[in-house]
Amino acid sequence: MAFYTAIKFDPVRSVTIYGLAIVATFWSVWLGAILLAGGIIFHFLAYLRMSRQLEQAKGGTA
Repeated sequence: MAFYTAIKFDPVRSVTIYGLAIVATFWSVWLGAILLAGGIIFHFLAYLRMSRQLEQAKGGTA
């Protein structure tokens, strides 16, 4: 249950970041690119967090 709670809102955050990147690109390509990079960084960090939570749920020492 703790694993699910930790990652529950990640899809919503991801779609929000990428949606903002699309909308922002209409005004500023640089802002859109920064938000896109932010989305990539978010996915990287979310993956690390998910891996750590999964290891803890299995009983690992991560």
